[in-house]
Amino acid sequence: MGVMGCTQRRSFMEGLLRWVDEYDTESLAGSIRQVAAWFNDNAEGVLLGRETVDAARRMQKTLRKQGLDQSTINNRTQVVKRVLSLAYREWDWLDQPLDAKLRKPTPKNERHIYLTQGDVRRLIEAVPDEICQRSAE
Repeated sequence: MGVMGCTQRRSFMEGLLRWVDEYDTESLAGSIRQVAAWFNDNAEGVLLGRETVDAARRMQKTLRKQGLDQSTINNRTQVVKRVLSLAYREWDWLDQPLDAKLRKPTPKNERHIYLTQGDVRRLIEAVPDEICQRSAE
């Protein structure tokens, strides 16, 4: 501190706490808690920068080995990416953007939506009469 040209290095957890304090993070609360716990147990005190990117990649690998869905891993990765993005763009804690260094592969888990009887009934009722008459011919 006090030396021209030197910036104070901050930890990932400092960034995470600042993000939670300053922004609406309600929709990611579960993922934030999980990421905080992982970093606390596996990368305590890691500084914002390449170290955070490396730790996040280790987290992704660990979560994959645990059998978590890719969408869950992506949600947790997004937490780290957001902190890195804010550290660079908003808080001037980083000299270069690092959020793009973390990839979020497309989830392979399919999502199926099954219609209820009421959904099917409303769908049938929504079909115009002229289409029903044409298909009966």
